Amino acid sequence: MDTVHINVVGPITPESVSGFRFLLTIVDQATSFKIIKFLKRKFDSFDQFVIAKTHMEKWHNCKIRKLVSNRGGEFLNQKFEVLANECDFVHIFAPPETPEHNGFAERANCTILEKARCLMSPTNLPNQYWAEAINTALFLSNLSPTPSRDGKSPQFLWSSISPNLTGLRMFGCQSVIHNLKRQRDWKLASPGQEGILLGFENKGSAYRILRLDDLKVVVTRNAVFNERIFPSIPGKTTSVHWKIDGIYELLPLADTYSDRQREGDSISDSEDNLDILNHQESNDESVINSERTNKDQANESPNKSSFNSPIKCDLLNNGRNPCSSEAKAFLTATDDAPKTYHKAIQGKNKVEWESAIQKEILTMKKLEVWDVIELRSDYKLVGTTWVFKIKKDHLNRALEHKARLCAQGFTQTPGIDFDKTYAPTGRLNSLRALIAHASFSGLDFHQIDVKSAFLNARLMETVYLTIPQGLDIDRRKFCLKLNKAIYGLKQAPLAWYTCLKDWLQSVGFSVCKLDPCVFYQKGMEPLWSYVHVDDMGIFGKNIQPFKDQIHEEFSTKDTGPADLLLGVKIQHLEEGITLDQQHFVDSLLDLYRMKDCKAVSTPLVPN
Repeated sequence: MDTVHINVVGPITPESVSGFRFLLTIVDQATSFKIIKFLKRKFDSFDQFVIAKTHMEKWHNCKIRKLVSNRGGEFLNQKFEVLANECDFVHIFAPPETPEHNGFAERANCTILEKARCLMSPTNLPNQYWAEAINTALFLSNLSPTPSRDGKSPQFLWSSISPNLTGLRMFGCQSVIHNLKRQRDWKLASPGQEGILLGFENKGSAYRILRLDDLKVVVTRNAVFNERIFPSIPGKTTSVHWKIDGIYELLPLADTYSDRQREGDSISDSEDNLDILNHQESNDESVINSERTNKDQANESPNKSSFNSPIKCDLLNNGRNPCSSEAKAFLTATDDAPKTYHKAIQGKNKVEWESAIQKEILTMKKLEVWDVIELRSDYKLVGTTWVFKIKKDHLNRALEHKARLCAQGFTQTPGIDFDKTYAPTGRLNSLRALIAHASFSGLDFHQIDVKSAFLNARLMETVYLTIPQGLDIDRRKFCLKLNKAIYGLKQAPLAWYTCLKDWLQSVGFSVCKLDPCVFYQKGMEPLWSYVHVDDMGIFGKNIQPFKDQIHEEFSTKDTGPADLLLGVKIQHLEEGITLDQQHFVDSLLDLYRMKDCKAVSTPLVPN
């Protein structure tokens, strides 16, 4: 805990239930652990920071050495100057209009506010409860793994306590608080009270629930939840407006947010979920039930039959028109290719898949993609997996069973086994323009598929792979050192694009300034080449010499006149060239058994 970043968010309207309008965000740079203090005025920042600083230093038994903030009046004042001198820390101010210089706090604000929007979106809570959503967003953010910290959560790095996720429930869902016998007014009183889940306390071991009968916030462990229903509080809806200087100029939100969500800010009343800091929002409103519930009740999962209210939440609704049930079905569409190595070699088409696997391994050996070396303890290994696909033609008929050995790129580490990753891909607009030009000028349009394209590209970085399934080598003693790129590596697309671009330039092609995936060769009979990863379209009046050149350099499949490129069916007719995706539509109709459904013209036929 050497460097701490702070920032203020607000004002937020409407004010929270307890009258708060601002947030003070505090981020520990070493662990990314975040603390939130709620403020009624901006200039309460100093007092709340002093409280947080005291708890943080006691928790870690060390002093803050550096404080980073913007140049707002709530930070650039005599109080903070005196505190810095007394406590012997350096106060660094970001230059004006440069929120990126306080990026830790600004990014923390964005992360928590976006989480809070997602939490509030499906609920029917009044907007005055935004502070509770921020509290929950903060809690979840500190529990979430951080890629820059080797997948460890800020809570674990801060306290060495592993997160316990077993008690998490959906924010805003219907809750029933169990009333103990001694709390009931009479013998036949209801054993439960309906409420709305507002968040968590005590490291997630207790729940904050808004009782609907008196709108009091209760902290209890004795509750069950129905995560399919989101109750509402009648007559308490207003708009929420957030003011966050500088953030959204740097990090614009996606267009799918509604205006209410786009402007929304949130963070919680409870700043530290490790009992370091105390709740502010619920001081006057929480009623603590310290009674332990029995184990079965505490872990009870939502019971659909125990609630009769209709489902009010559509989690697929993003602020636009709700998805139809048919549209949602497309999200789960799958093909008939196996998903794992074992399913491939044990399934009904195991002969075809075993042949495809051996073909892939032989190709890699032929191209000298790897060297088998002795495994050492200091090597950082990247995992491997097999991906299977049935390649089909424009009539949806199976052409080839393909097996691809892929690296598990998510196990790579930036700066160690990869650096740059961006690689351009062909634009459909460029393809349509080239096809139109070919049709108008009478050019031939052929297609070439570069086989195992990535395996031709040499790697600049040192990458070690685990021994894949299907390769008869002892993975406990040996590993693979990659010489060339393979599919799945983060830098593989860039390595292949660079390899292909260098070769095309060496044979006289130039890169189009408007699209880096379009190449052209000047001359009496000019040529154009459209590249999308390993698919290449060639346009010209005399393209055979170029096809011979590329066949000599790479292992390719010449499909002749193009008929299917990037999922688009291409038909060469006397009157021109047509593009359609009828085969794709037919396959979807077959998949969902809708081939016999009633056809409707779009747009509608006039008259």
